[in-house]
Amino acid sequence: MREAKAFLKKHLSSQMLEEVDLYTLNLENSSYLDDKLKKTYSDKLLSANSKKDKDKRVYILIELQVQDVKQIVSRTEEYNMRIRKQHMRAYNTTKFPAIINIIIYSGKKPYQGHNTILEAFDIPEISLKNLHNPLVVNLREKTIQQILQDNEASLFELLLKVGAEGGFYEVLENNKVVGELINKSSYKRQAILYIIDRDEHRPEEMLEKIHKLDPETKQEIMSGLQLQLQQTKQEGILLGMQKGKAEGKAEGMQLLAQKLLQGGYISQEVLSKLIGQGNSTTKKSTPAKKS
Repeated sequence: MREAKAFLKKHLSSQMLEEVDLYTLNLENSSYLDDKLKKTYSDKLLSANSKKDKDKRVYILIELQVQDVKQIVSRTEEYNMRIRKQHMRAYNTTKFPAIINIIIYSGKKPYQGHNTILEAFDIPEISLKNLHNPLVVNLREKTIQQILQDNEASLFELLLKVGAEGGFYEVLENNKVVGELINKSSYKRQAILYIIDRDEHRPEEMLEKIHKLDPETKQEIMSGLQLQLQQTKQEGILLGMQKGKAEGKAEGMQLLAQKLLQGGYISQEVLSKLIGQGNSTTKKSTPAKKS
């Protein structure tokens, strides 16, 4: 490990050296790596303690590269994700471990790829800020009144929250401002149809609860729902007729087959080939001899 420590002291930034305790540097046991990871590269995966938290490990992946691969950062990130998954399984944690990547290039051609992972992003500044940006908008913890204070985003958030939890009827009944938000929305019709679909009350009851909803929109929604219901019924009837025909045809074929077999006009094997159903189409019966 002495040579590895010397190499890392030389090539890691001063900021990294402040974070990693190189005196605890270890070569990761090959049994720790999954088979897929072993086959992917023959490079070295090291680990060391964090100086600030000695109970946590920092991984250092050193890759040997002789070709200038254009997607080298993408490939490195794939390796990193496999290491993370292995670490999370081994330590039964949901936290990603810290990974330091070093690529040693000794190819014949000049290296023209990225020198940092951040450089691989089209807009590095946004990608860096995204790491600190809140990932989750927790609507479950927000009350209806809190959501209603989010101005133009309120209706969208309400549809997502109440759509998952249920209870649009009560929300509309207790908050007339929701109806006003619906009326002002650029996606008013889609919002109303979604609300009706996600609630157990009848459509006309839901429409009555939307405060100041204009009669024209009510009529348009009801007409559309009625047309959809008629189309669904027609499709159901057609499907039933087609199913009935198919079942009747199959039953008729089976009766005919039984008569042919019983009369001794045809063998089971020949009949099976004709109707393409195999020997299971009809029950085996012994042909009667003609007198």
